[in-house]
Amino acid sequence: MIEDKFPKFEGDYAVFGGTFDPIHEGHIAVIRNLLENYDLVILAVTSQNPWKVTAPTTMFHRVRMIELVLTTEKLPVFHDKNRRGIWICTRDYVYVEDLVKELRKYLPGQIHWAVGKKDAEDVKKWRNVDKLSLDIICVDTGIPIDSTHVRQSKHSSYPCVESYIREHGLYDES
Repeated sequence: MIEDKFPKFEGDYAVFGGTFDPIHEGHIAVIRNLLENYDLVILAVTSQNPWKVTAPTTMFHRVRMIELVLTTEKLPVFHDKNRRGIWICTRDYVYVEDLVKELRKYLPGQIHWAVGKKDAEDVKKWRNVDKLSLDIICVDTGIPIDSTHVRQSKHSSYPCVESYIREHGLYDES
């Protein structure tokens, strides 16, 4: 279910942003790591990566695949401020700066923004990153896979994602 209301939450939280096009085991490794250290993990699904010219799969399909994998992995997705777990944020943002401004309106405290090791160098290219006062967390998954590989091969370690891709004709060359 795509929902854009911010959760009512007070406590430590981390944000993990990206297109998740599609979600893969590297993403899940980061999410598991974050859940060990933060009460709330916000998966911030971006509408468009500003450095890529191709548009991602629709938000609806990406969020649905995320939900399928989180359910398969028995990871806690919640909409209740009294529970620990994952919230899928589907605010329409392209730049981290825009989402950070929104987060600061609704959620108190320091924003801990997680990136995978392969994306750590890109942080310095983020628009106005020096003015955002983010705690950047670099998480090494140790898993050599990315979404491009999954899109090209249509192979995922999650059968639910493979089935979803086939069922909806995603990532076809045409």
